[in-house]
Order: sequence, then structure tokens, then C-alpha cells
Amino acid sequence: MKTTRRKRGFTLVELLVVIAIIGILIALLLPAIQAAREAARRAACLNNLKQVGLAFQNMHSARKRFPGIHTVRGNNNQTPTWSWCVDILPHCENKPMYDALELVSGNPEDGTPASVEAMGAIITELHCPSFSGTEHRDPAQQTQAITNYKALGATKKASLAVALGGGNAPNYGSKHPDGTVYYGSKHGISQINDGSSRTALVCESKEQNYARWTVGVETVVVGLPDIVTITPATGVIPYPHPTGYSAGNFFSNTTIANSINKTYVGWNYEKDGAYDNNATYGPSSDHAGVNNHMFADGSVHSIDTTIDAALYMFVITRNGGDPVPSLDPQ
Repeated sequence: MKTTRRKRGFTLVELLVVIAIIGILIALLLPAIQAAREAARRAACLNNLKQVGLAFQNMHSARKRFPGIHTVRGNNNQTPTWSWCVDILPHCENKPMYDALELVSGNPEDGTPASVEAMGAIITELHCPSFSGTEHRDPAQQTQAITNYKALGATKKASLAVALGGGNAPNYGSKHPDGTVYYGSKHGISQINDGSSRTALVCESKEQNYARWTVGVETVVVGLPDIVTITPATGVIPYPHPTGYSAGNFFSNTTIANSINKTYVGWNYEKDGAYDNNATYGPSSDHAGVNNHMFADGSVHSIDTTIDAALYMFVITRNGGDPVPSLDPQ
């Protein structure tokens, strides 16, 4: 008599176990996939800054200076003026757009067809792939394209104010503004006495509303808050900063120096009324724990957001006689 063997299938319990195992594997793989994608986006961001750095170097070769922010004589920072991003257009294969702008008689808000078109033009090299916002200030109308990269004009607001003049500008001497790219600046390598490989010119910013790439005042930030708070709260470091990178020189109290709250890349403050009180002003990014920077020699570095305040101050200054060790996260 012939017998037939019945094929045995999966039981419900076995099927649930298989599904659970597959779910666990997916859960384990997803963070690795996300981390790999972010690593690729961060590399692309560094490459964008590298292209910006090449444009800076090309401009320096042609004009013996780095780009600056255009100024309007007799006006303050509330007057729209052309940005350093506009300055580098001829040096990054965007000369036709540069030629179309009315750089002499117009400004980014004069309403001319050239400026309106420029406002909406997306410059790929000026956008971080990790940015969680949109490429335009007004996404619905696709107008007023923004930049995720801004010039480090100075260490503090008070220092940057020197470039604008007027009765409110503090008199801090010829070294201020102490950054390299700001309103009316025309600095070249010869004016960066701290060393081109140790002086940052551009950092990341995730500001959405006040980051139009054509507008000068919206393409510059400062690196440090007005007051560096000490933890525990036993004192503050007011502007102007002291010099020297050590507990004994930067702070008057070694105990306070050893307990500083090191969270200075990624801070925000409200911009003082130039547009409104909702602007995020200062270095920031959507990369976890780092902010990408471009230096005067064209190199790019991912700077840890917990960098020491004194060290970051020295990274920004062009002529502070500052010792700067390695900046790359270990």
C-alpha cells in the first residue's frame, strides 16, 4: 500500500518568530543606514564648503583679497546690501548671474527683475544636504533662496558693530571687527597674521528666515554670545575677551576655568531688531555634534560643538596671536 507524506508548513508560532527576527534585524540595520546616510550628507556638506573655499582662493588670486560684504555709505546694517556670496559668483562658474545683478545702482530688495530673479536662484554649493528646512525663505512662492553657510564676521556682536560705525559702535581699536569677512572688509592672506590654516572664514547656519544668499546682513554671524556664562554660575567673561589660551590667562580663576560649560557652537540669540526678534543668529547645523567650517587656506573642518570658548574665539580672530591646536573631532 502506497503512503503519501504530507508536507509540513510553518506553524503560527514559527511564523511569528521569523517575523520577530526579521523585525529585530531591520531595527538593528536602520540606525546604521541612517548613520551612513548622514555621513554621506556631511561629506557632501564639506564638499560644498570646499567649493566655496576654492572660490575664495580664486578671488584672492585674481584680486589679492577675500570677498567682503558690500556697504552703503551713511547707512547702518538695516540697509540691504550685496553679500559675500554675490562677490564669489565670478569665481565659482556663476559669472552670468553676477553680470545680471545691478551691483552699482541696485540692491537685493530694489524690485528689479535682476534682483528678483537672483533672490530665487538656488546655488547648490550654498546648501547643506542635512538641512531640515527649505531652500527658499518663501517655499510656496519659490522666492528668496537662502544659504546655509555664513561668514564668521567677528567673535562678538560688539566687535562686528565696529564695521558699521555710528554712535553705538564701541571703540575697540584697529583689530576689530576681529573676524575676516564682514561689512566693507577687504582682507587678504597678508592680513591674517594668525595663519590661514588656523582662521575660520565661513561656518554653517540653519537659520531659515534671515539667510537670503544675496543680502549682506543675512550672510554674516558672530561666533560667541555677548556673555560667556561659567558653570557653576560664579562669574561671567564680558567682552572684549582677554588673550591667551590657558586657565591662567583666559580666566582669572582656575577653578572656574576648569568647570566652564563648553557648548558654544550651536547657540542662538535674538537679532537686535534689524528685522525682527525671531532670527536664529550664530553658528548652527543639523549635523549631530559638529558644525562644518571653511578656513582661510581653503581647508574644511568639522568642529565639535563642545569646543572650548577660548579656542573657538582664536579660530575666528585673524590677528590675535592665538595658539590653536588640532580642531578635528577625535
